[in-house]
Amino acid sequence: MLNNDLCALLEQILCQFLDVAFENIKHLPELVGCSSLGDTAYDMRGAMRSPGGEDHVACIAIMRLVVEGDQLALATLKSMAKTKNNDILSVLEEFTQLHKYLLRVEIERGPGISHGKGVTPKSRRVLLKSICKFAFIASHHEPDIAVTISTALYSLFHSPLTTVIQTASRTDISREAMIHSICVGTQDLSSFPPEVCMQLFTQDDSRDNDILNGTQVIINTVVSGYLR
Repeated sequence: MLNNDLCALLEQILCQFLDVAFENIKHLPELVGCSSLGDTAYDMRGAMRSPGGEDHVACIAIMRLVVEGDQLALATLKSMAKTKNNDILSVLEEFTQLHKYLLRVEIERGPGISHGKGVTPKSRRVLLKSICKFAFIASHHEPDIAVTISTALYSLFHSPLTTVIQTASRTDISREAMIHSICVGTQDLSSFPPEVCMQLFTQDDSRDNDILNGTQVIINTVVSGYLR
């Protein structure tokens, strides 16, 4: 067993690690400029990536905390909550706000532009998947807050779902822009782990209509693409 002083030190280190990762993601762009390679949009020069990596190094670091096992993921959430005098729900909300910021920056950059600020869409989805896993693990191990976490997860899931549904009915954008927006929303939805989707799809309430409508839009878009 670890003594109390060592446990406190480890909790502090985990919290500081996440603080550094958050600030890194917020303020250090994954790609500082457009690619000079010609054949690819991604240029390793000046990129916030590990050697041979394809995603923002801080997004990968956060992902490692959750994929190595439930105990490490739960310890990370509890350590951050304890160090900041918050609870696990507040920590998860901090993760969610970071993702919302990255999505907003991505939209501001415009389609096909991944440099200058923020991270690439793929790195943002790595973070999104990690957030979902953190939330699912916390829900499983902390049943007292499971319902609240489930509601927060659906809110996160509902954002790209709404994008898909609303985009399909827009008449003020080109067909190319509409398909691009639906594809972005669909890729975000695919980032949710199967166990999270299963939990959301088994809810027997008004959520069903949005999920069915969104699914129908995605199917229609795919079919229309093959017909062209």
